[in-house]
Amino acid sequence: MSAPELKTAEWKNLCRRLKATLAPVCHICGAEIDLSLPGTAKWGWTADHVQPRHLAPHRIYDPSNIRPAHRDCNEKRGGHYEQNVNISRKWG
Repeated sequence: MSAPELKTAEWKNLCRRLKATLAPVCHICGAEIDLSLPGTAKWGWTADHVQPRHLAPHRIYDPSNIRPAHRDCNEKRGGHYEQNVNISRKWG
């Protein structure tokens, strides 16, 4: 089963809300995201699905499955499922 497209008003509204409320830090590389850049820019803000859309189509609009990411990082990660991709702080 292929994942639904993300061009709906519901998706756009969810992204706007998450961009306004989540810290602008890429969950993949750990670097800050420049919110002045458009989402089409290499280092612009994108919404990354932690569990990829094709593996969890039922979680596409689930805010707990979405993290901020640079467009470049998001595209390089692609549809791979990696939990805790980046740990920005060393524990222990």
